[in-house]
Amino acid sequence: MVLSLLNLTVLSLTGCGPQTSKPDTDVPAPEANLHARELYQAGNFYAAAEEYLALAKADPNNEIRYQLGATDALIKDQKIDQAQQIIDLLPQEKLSDVQKILKNTYSAQILLAKDDPEAAYTLINIDLPADTPRPVLAKYHETRATILHRKNEYFAAAKERILLNSYLDDAQVISENYQSLWQNLSRLSPDELDAYRSDNPGILTSWLELAIISKTMLQNTANLESAVITWQQRYPDHPALYNIIPEIIDISRQLAKQPIQVALLLPFTGKYSDASIAIREGFLAAWYESRNDKPIIKIYSTDADNVVEAYEQAIAEGAEFIVGPLQKSAISNLIEHGEIKVTTLVLNQYDGELDTANNFNTSALPAIIQFGLSPEEEAKQVAERAWFDGHARAISITTKDERGRRINDAFVSHWRELGGTILGHVKLGHDIKELANPIRSALNIDQSKQRSKALRSRLQRSLKTETRRRQDVDLIFMAVPPMTARQLVPQLRYYGTEDVALYSISNIYTGIINTRADNDINGVLFIDMPWIIDPENEYSPLNRMIERYRKPAHSAYKRLYAFGIDAYRLIPRIAELILQPSRQFEGKTGYIKLDEEGRVHRRLIWARFVDGKPELSDASSLN
Repeated sequence: MVLSLLNLTVLSLTGCGPQTSKPDTDVPAPEANLHARELYQAGNFYAAAEEYLALAKADPNNEIRYQLGATDALIKDQKIDQAQQIIDLLPQEKLSDVQKILKNTYSAQILLAKDDPEAAYTLINIDLPADTPRPVLAKYHETRATILHRKNEYFAAAKERILLNSYLDDAQVISENYQSLWQNLSRLSPDELDAYRSDNPGILTSWLELAIISKTMLQNTANLESAVITWQQRYPDHPALYNIIPEIIDISRQLAKQPIQVALLLPFTGKYSDASIAIREGFLAAWYESRNDKPIIKIYSTDADNVVEAYEQAIAEGAEFIVGPLQKSAISNLIEHGEIKVTTLVLNQYDGELDTANNFNTSALPAIIQFGLSPEEEAKQVAERAWFDGHARAISITTKDERGRRINDAFVSHWRELGGTILGHVKLGHDIKELANPIRSALNIDQSKQRSKALRSRLQRSLKTETRRRQDVDLIFMAVPPMTARQLVPQLRYYGTEDVALYSISNIYTGIINTRADNDINGVLFIDMPWIIDPENEYSPLNRMIERYRKPAHSAYKRLYAFGIDAYRLIPRIAELILQPSRQFEGKTGYIKLDEEGRVHRRLIWARFVDGKPELSDASSLN
């Protein structure tokens, strides 16, 4: 076992004195580790480590060399703690210059395995002797490239891969290195690639030009192929010709192909039925309005219990893209128990870690794309805007249910990351008659009254005193429903908060103008989707279409109509947004971006209540 051999190694290093025995002269030193190297190259790293440690014990003259070999094999086998033990026992004063480089390299790999790329980079950022052997240089540069990638320094990692290629001899390893180089460049935006191209002449220029072509033309296969032909004429012997360019063209053809049939999976029974109808109507309205080639839409009633069966049925009936499900429980069941065979746009956030074990999707797109109307994301955007506006000390007011807890946690966490201070959190129940006590407590009104009472008692005479709120707060963040807000804001003003900024997420507004009721929340700055607060949407053909056919019972679900619209409009844009994370499109639910992991991010717009109705306030701010 490795552990037993490792213990023997420890004993040999901590014994009474230096060993004087010589290696077996019948076996030439270069051939002694042949079996260990064969095991290593075959991927049997654990057995290779055993073999190297046995050699280290039998051959004291080459002990350090074999211990380094064992360390390398253990790292490859992810036996990080055991590799660390060997590294810690190596006597620094006995190491040659080359062995010191290897020790630093393996130590950096260990730190990287322990998720500390910064420390790993510091350790490996060393000068190399001019006579460093090629295999050692290969390990060193490969490790540096991996660390830089983990540090999200993708261009620096690509440059390191170019250096590494000079020290590689195996054709397969060279090909894999080029693939890694290409993956790093693919993480950069077209603007970044163009900036690096002007500053980095030489071999990198050709790679950067190809990456720009890929980033900007991947969805238009004809233009891509034409640009690639021109590029090939300039670089006829480029290594990307053999593997990477065919892969780019294949991906382009996949991405350019739009689904012929789309399945919409929603729960049309139970408590989510009205919400599902609103999403469906928005989705179909966007389909009717679209002037492009339209996919066939098939709709399935789906809940948490039947989601896997409905998903399989949709695919069996020809679905090439799926939208839904909606409930978090249904999404969890699908991801954890189903087979994801086509790109699936789920209409909520998945709380677990995505596992590729059930991913049978052959598309170049992510298997799962997550799109939700997350109040936590709204809370973070409120924190950013409030900090941007110059506020620093906040009180948070939310409902005292689980949703309120999540919203508060998101706001508080992001507020503190930005540098803000949280002075208190008020949790309100559903009974609006009970607002006064928690508000007085948060503003220290009760303490002010107690001080006045104590002073009168001590002086034994009547005094005219003024109750004062705490003076250190400059922001109140709210996440409460409209009925509560209409009672809460006057209470806050009554206690002298006229100079304190009030910010809210979208749930303060019903989405329907009611100047009489909402006069009580004048002055509150809140975040919401363009569909709700941008007047241009009120007169759009799409809105008129929905208003014409909408049932009165569904008027409370205006935001979900917009959600359905954007769910449909996302489908043809997903490839473009994935390939260019800096790009966004102006959706009805916000300015929409998509990250490389397949999460949709919405940047909302701002309004302030003036005369009982929302008035746009810096609509483009922070977009």
